[in-house]
Amino acid sequence: RRTTHAKGPPRPHSVFFMGDADLHVILRATRDHPAVNPSQLSFVAGDMIDYFPQRPMVQGLGVGRTGSGNEGLFHLDATEVMSGVAVESPPAGVLPQQASQLVAEDSVPPQDHWLPKAVTTRHMISLILNEPESCRLARLVSVWVMTLIMVSTLAFMLSTLPQFHVDGGPELTNPAVWNNLEAFIVLQFSLEYGMRLATCGRICTFVFEPMNVVDLAAIAPWYLELMNLSGDQSAVLRVFRLARVIRIFKLGKYAAGLQLFGRTLLASVDALMLLFFFLSLATILASSIVYFVERGTWSVAQQQWLREDGEPSQFTSIPATFWWCVVTLTTVGYGDVVPATTQGQLLAVSTMLAGVLTIALPVSILGSNFQVEYEKLEKEKKRKESYLSSARMSRSRELVSPLQQELGKLGELFSEMDGLTRLAQEKQTALLRIAHSQLFHEPSQQL
Repeated sequence: RRTTHAKGPPRPHSVFFMGDADLHVILRATRDHPAVNPSQLSFVAGDMIDYFPQRPMVQGLGVGRTGSGNEGLFHLDATEVMSGVAVESPPAGVLPQQASQLVAEDSVPPQDHWLPKAVTTRHMISLILNEPESCRLARLVSVWVMTLIMVSTLAFMLSTLPQFHVDGGPELTNPAVWNNLEAFIVLQFSLEYGMRLATCGRICTFVFEPMNVVDLAAIAPWYLELMNLSGDQSAVLRVFRLARVIRIFKLGKYAAGLQLFGRTLLASVDALMLLFFFLSLATILASSIVYFVERGTWSVAQQQWLREDGEPSQFTSIPATFWWCVVTLTTVGYGDVVPATTQGQLLAVSTMLAGVLTIALPVSILGSNFQVEYEKLEKEKKRKESYLSSARMSRSRELVSPLQQELGKLGELFSEMDGLTRLAQEKQTALLRIAHSQLFHEPSQQL
């Protein structure tokens, strides 16, 4: 019995195809193969398919790659090979088919049709660079890239220490070491970016993806520095050099924790917008009140606002009061700007309490969404571990089955030999009986 599970509605989406240790398959979009006849396609059964709606796929086709390097097109036709089986009650406002699990049984054609080797190599490189879980080499590449990111970030921070500068000035003591290290790291990142660009489906889509924009911004400053910019442009170059630190965001592609945090923020956009609105409203209101309470009286001689004790007022305008209000609303309290009057201190207490209440409700929603996303991640890990375990057991049974067949044949051979031995013994006994009867029958005739 061969089954293929597809979670989600039967729509043409790009899918992630996960197999056992010898079959790691990633199904990608088939924009490069629009002329392929779907009737000549087949799919590999016995593996899990997860839909990702954010990656649209053309006409339900996808490219699959096995551990041996073969690559083929995957065709998903829900009307022909799949039947809907509900696995859970859909949420409110969701159609039943959107919360169903599709199961295809005994629907594997007798032959798989594979793409040419050149296409296979291109997509193999794309999978290795973009899907860290596709194979062991992809995992090694992801670990190497993460190491380069950490080394680059650490070197960028260490290069600002006074110990590595001449007399604490802007000039480095050993600039060649830092420059060579930076050149090596940038060339590695450039090679990775260029290979991913060469193996992508659509260049425009690839270039404007957020993570790819980060990759380009991380390597561009080094090439701009090679142009020997000077004068007023050097200030712009320093800003571009600061962009090196954004390489740390490349870790989001490989770190599950950062991906979890990103999904939590996306799920909590409404709550964050509500928090920003409440804080903005409270900041404007509290700053306006505190300004008129704390500004004091205007001194014509000194041309500034003075408090009752004669000191200059720290609340010179409503926009200048925003700093104190934000610090107070968030309960940080730096203490650089403080109210001096009793009325101002009472307003400060009210602002603190209002800040606690304003932040508490949206933040609780953020925590709830984080818990939901974390449970999804853990559930997905357990599902994949369970599936891989069952796949390994199935593989072990496949390996043991030929041995069992050989042992069965050997047992049949032994049983046949045992039967032949018993037959030979019976024949020998019969011959002895015949010889014995003849031995006693001949003397009786002579008498």
